[in-house]
Amino acid sequence: PQRWTQAAFSTRPDCPVGAASVPEEDRMTFDVYFSPDLGPAPAHMFFHRRWPVGKLVDLVCAHGKLVNNNSRVPPEEQFHLFNLRNLQPLPSGTPVGAAPGLRAGDAVMLARGAA
Repeated sequence: PQRWTQAAFSTRPDCPVGAASVPEEDRMTFDVYFSPDLGPAPAHMFFHRRWPVGKLVDLVCAHGKLVNNNSRVPPEEQFHLFNLRNLQPLPSGTPVGAAPGLRAGDAVMLARGAA
């Protein structure tokens, strides 16, 4: 959607946020947005392609200074990552590099709600 592409990012595309220990060849970079009710500015972030989507949720929450209580709250209050190309939730146990329909450079959004 158009309004996602006009948001002011907290990071530069040529300097995404991520763990320095991730080798360049294993990095997948995404434009990470937060649903409007969460507040943080979007960020360019990279992750290891083998990390499960659930770990990405943890890292995105940490970057946005959000408390992730997914293991202690009902599904409708849990954080999930959504692929903004097809608006589908990313399966939490799947490695990000194998998530259906997701490619490096895509936009994802962290939001609450049942996946």
